[in-house]
Amino acid sequence: MSVLSMSSETPAPKAPKKKTWAKMKAVYIGWALIATVLIDRAGDAFSRHWSFGFNETESLPFWAFSVDKDVKTPQRGDYFQFFCPPNPYYPANSLFVKHVLGVPGDVVTIKDREFFINGHSVGVAKTHSQSGQVAVMSHGGVIPAGHYFMSAPNKDSLDSRYAVIGLIDQKRLIGKAQPVM
Repeated sequence: MSVLSMSSETPAPKAPKKKTWAKMKAVYIGWALIATVLIDRAGDAFSRHWSFGFNETESLPFWAFSVDKDVKTPQRGDYFQFFCPPNPYYPANSLFVKHVLGVPGDVVTIKDREFFINGHSVGVAKTHSQSGQVAVMSHGGVIPAGHYFMSAPNKDSLDSRYAVIGLIDQKRLIGKAQPVM
């Protein structure tokens, strides 16, 4: 009869190979590079379609906007960001956000400095700017294709009520603005 001897000792598991700091550093650098590229690509994709707009005056009740650059055709009631036409008050290509009050085909009429679009009052033009200069009004008529009447509720807003801004050409539009704050 044969006796099997059993040992109470079990073999110790093999110790995992130690990663050297150099190998770990290479892995971290690799992941950091991948993350950097992904974040950069996401930022590029975001900036092609979205931007932020800021209203630096009290012309609108909001001061921050997200701007969807993919929406290029305003609808009445939208907020829209655009490059401001050249004027003596703001640097060239300043960015404005205003409320779209008139669209192509609408009729702008003026009575005693009060502006109406399709018979609805949209604001009164001041006689003088805040600096005391004479404020020349825009003119009435049918809003032509590719142009928009942009305004803001504040009495001091520089907008389509004034000849220096006038109707905004669609070529100046950046995108639809959504109030954030």
